[in-house]
Parts: sequence; C-alpha cells; structure tokens
Amino acid sequence: MLKLQTDMKNIVKILIQVAKDNNYDFMTVYNEAKKHNTIDPLGKYQIEMPEFDKVVESYHSDPGKNIG
Repeated sequence: MLKLQTDMKNIVKILIQVAKDNNYDFMTVYNEAKKHNTIDPLGKYQIEMPEFDKVVESYHSDPGKNIG
C-alpha cells in the first residue's frame, strides 16, 4: 500500500511537470495519467478502506507485528 502511494506521488509530480512544460490541456493530462494507471490493491479485492483499517487495528497490539 505504501509503495502504491509513493509511486502515485512520483507519477503525479512527473505529470505536473510535463503538463507545465508542454502546456497540456486537461484531456491531454488525463490521457497521460491513464497510461500510468496502477492497480489499487484494495479495489482489486473489493475491500473498502474502513474494512481494511478494521483488520489492521485488530493486529495493533500483536507483539509479532514488528517482526520481519
């Protein structure tokens, strides 16, 4: 999940710079963004964020969570 967020942050930075440098209109930026479409791991399995948070919270006090 963190990798996906980091990747998307970097993609957005690049897209903003390319759009500025080339004076792209909205649809051109949109089409460029679609080329970088990444798979949402939660969406792939039809899991909503509150449901995911609930699972993560259930392991909050697990001493083994920091191993690895």
